[in-house]
Amino acid sequence: MNEIKATSNQLLAKAVSFHQNNEFIDARKLYKQCLSIDPNNFDCLYFLGLLYAQTGEFQKAVNSLSKASELNPNHPATFSTLGFAQLELKEYLPAIDSFRRTIKLQPNLVDAHYNLGNALQDTHHHLEAIASYDAALQLQKNNPNIYFNKANSLRYLKDFEAAIQAYDQALFIEPNFAEAYCNKAGCLEQIGAYEEAITACKQALSIDPNFATAHWNLAFCYLLLGDFENGWKEHEWRWVSPDLPIHQERRNFDQPLWLGQESLFNKTIFLYAEQGLGDTLQFSRFAIQVKRLGAKVILEVQKPLVSLLSSLTGVDQIISKGEAAPAFDYQCPLMSLPLALRAYSKEAMNISSPYLHTSKESLSKWESILGKKTKPRVGIVWSGNPDHHNDWNRSIPLDQLLQLSSSKYQLVSVQKNISAADRTLLEAHPEVLRFDNDLHDFSDTAALCELLDLVITVDTSVAHVAGSLGKETWLLLPKNPDWRWLLNRADTDWYPNTRIYRQKELLNWAPVIDQVKNDLNTAFSV
Repeated sequence: MNEIKATSNQLLAKAVSFHQNNEFIDARKLYKQCLSIDPNNFDCLYFLGLLYAQTGEFQKAVNSLSKASELNPNHPATFSTLGFAQLELKEYLPAIDSFRRTIKLQPNLVDAHYNLGNALQDTHHHLEAIASYDAALQLQKNNPNIYFNKANSLRYLKDFEAAIQAYDQALFIEPNFAEAYCNKAGCLEQIGAYEEAITACKQALSIDPNFATAHWNLAFCYLLLGDFENGWKEHEWRWVSPDLPIHQERRNFDQPLWLGQESLFNKTIFLYAEQGLGDTLQFSRFAIQVKRLGAKVILEVQKPLVSLLSSLTGVDQIISKGEAAPAFDYQCPLMSLPLALRAYSKEAMNISSPYLHTSKESLSKWESILGKKTKPRVGIVWSGNPDHHNDWNRSIPLDQLLQLSSSKYQLVSVQKNISAADRTLLEAHPEVLRFDNDLHDFSDTAALCELLDLVITVDTSVAHVAGSLGKETWLLLPKNPDWRWLLNRADTDWYPNTRIYRQKELLNWAPVIDQVKNDLNTAFSV
């Protein structure tokens, strides 16, 4: 037994020496030889697990370190390294447990507090994550990464001012921290400091000129401020980074991308939707200009939009996303068309209004569904896609919007997806007509909107349906609006018949609702 122990210790000593000199292949062989003769050698299991973690073999690291932790439950480095490997495998709950056990054994280990914060952040426990980052900062005040991740959690909690301060602390320590400048820019946008956000984006790009997310943020700042020429150029960076959500929509074609250089006369171009339904409705207008260049235009859109967009002038063929496309010479995503067409002016954006139309069949169907009209009809839409990253900001609680109810006019829900809580609320308001089960695609939505006297909506696809039909629309916007609505305007060049109502304070819809109610009473006064 003593000979086996002595041999394993000799192998371990040699393995550790190789390990310390970064000769990982030789170290690994010796660790395994050691364990073949002494399977419960704690030190060997720990060091082999550490090696696996260092070489990115995280599942093997977890296997080795888990066994080591059973043999010695009082070794903090084992649990710290185990937690790191679990975190890399996105095994968040086991990682949290490992880091907490590390801290219990060794409270002053900075990495354990920092990585615990990271695991908590990844599981959206942001208040607890901030507490862990603060504990790490008590032990190490000059670590920019800790400030950066703390700022990220503050940003998720919508505490933008505090997040900006934390990003600034990271940048004070590490002035070349491009990601900190980029994320700071996002917070500056949220508080309306757009020029400062542009400066922060440019600082990030001075450090890393190919930082796609910084270009993406810069694009939206430019667009929001009405600088369409620079905005559309920067917007092309959306395809570069796999970290951006739009990247998954990237398409690979043999045919070249058309951005306005080549003649389209007698050529076929394939235009395709790339983002949300509202984006498709808004940017499909540019197919009209493409057609005027002498092209045959094939348009691919999301299936619920096919019927409605078939009314678009200038489209030779419309197909649903996923269908096989016919032969074509060039291709272009819809949201690259403003750049390709140099559509930087009000005139270029408007094209013509309306540019979409409802069919006689759809109108007849919805006239029958609505029944006899006894008073003006006002459509309402209060929420968008709950999975949208900005839905917390743009949607209005239904109980607030229902304050618009009046005997002077009839409220009609144009909301397709209604939550269980909102259904219950609507049951208590039978005066509101509801047709969500009858809205099968956007031809139905368009026909319903066409038959209303007015549409009141938050920033969602219905705003674009009504706008593209030339319907009178009142659009309710948050304090920090989407770029397309610009700033400080009660109108929009995209849809001439749309009136905008804007929040003055973040998440405070009450004054907006009051103003809308006053204007409704004036508009429909007897």
